[in-house]
Amino acid sequence: MPIIYESGKPENAPRLNAIMRRALAHWDYSDDDVRQMGDALEIPADMLAKGATIVVDDGDSVDDSDIVAFAHARQPPEGDTWLLTHFYVDPDSMGAGIGRAMWTAICTILARAWNVRRLLVPSDPNAVGFFKHMGASELGIAEPIVANGENRPVLIADLDPEEEPAGVIVAEVDENDAGDVADPAPAAGRVLLRITGKGMHPVIELKDSARAGELTDLALRYLESRGHPSAHLERCREELAFDAEDVENTLLLAVESPAGDSFLGYCCAWDDADADDNLRTWIVPEFFVDPQAAGHGVGRSLFAALATILTIRPGERHIHIPADPNAVRFFQRFGCRRASEVDNKLSPDGRAPLMAIDFDGHAFEILDITIDESESGDEIRTLTIRPPR
Repeated sequence: MPIIYESGKPENAPRLNAIMRRALAHWDYSDDDVRQMGDALEIPADMLAKGATIVVDDGDSVDDSDIVAFAHARQPPEGDTWLLTHFYVDPDSMGAGIGRAMWTAICTILARAWNVRRLLVPSDPNAVGFFKHMGASELGIAEPIVANGENRPVLIADLDPEEEPAGVIVAEVDENDAGDVADPAPAAGRVLLRITGKGMHPVIELKDSARAGELTDLALRYLESRGHPSAHLERCREELAFDAEDVENTLLLAVESPAGDSFLGYCCAWDDADADDNLRTWIVPEFFVDPQAAGHGVGRSLFAALATILTIRPGERHIHIPADPNAVRFFQRFGCRRASEVDNKLSPDGRAPLMAIDFDGHAFEILDITIDESESGDEIRTLTIRPPR
């Protein structure tokens, strides 16, 4: 899961310069122009600590090879208007909303931590439409970077410190020490998510196979409450069982009881590699709430957490849910449509309605993130979201 944070590490300079050159080569420039522009825009290592440098990390490991985008802004020697010197997304990560998220992140950090109110943006001609879409307005032109090149449009953006960053994870910034912002590098263990928000039950990402049996029992209680015959429940028990490999390779989300000694609901999802579409589709084969917890917002919390995680992952926009017929109206409340019927071993007649929803990356707003380390060494990233109404 990509995360955006402020990092002025000098050792990141080679990776950032490589991203910049790859991004320039993506556009219709000659090899010679790409070389000249890359040389002119090369970032010295000591420049990263002078101003604000935002990087986007895909979250898979701790080395800088996972950085897929970056932006840098600095204050000119005179004047209060800051200059956006670099803003580049690796071509392999373009089209997934990373540029939009990074723009929101750097504007938020500049406004809140550096007290910046205006940002000057000398833009590549190919990126003018993007910056205008993000609210910047054209101001004039600047000289080309290379001889005989195009003049560069210059835009200006007004920054508002009170504006909430929507749909983007931004590492928390200490406003009293803006020049020394901690780099939230992943801990030695796993990176686990916890989703919370006003009126929500906290939702945790589960990787503990020892507790997976509790989820199977919960699902069977739900199916029993819906009138499924005993013989069918026994057949479902094997289908619903989780082994250690299932837990490790599945996105498994659960809501714990307030005491933490049981689960109130859970859902699981995996990438459907066989889906016939250009964007990745995730299948949610299990989505269950304990009958005694029904009507208390557990299902709503699970759906909000699931949609939040999947919509901030690059390219992952489709969710397909083989649903219990009794749950169709629940999923329709969140914008799901009844697409078709599919085979489903958890249904007594072997068929289930297929609920589908496509997200555009704005489904749920992520307001804040905090990072803690558990006793076992796992990194717990708590995302605070604005839940659906």
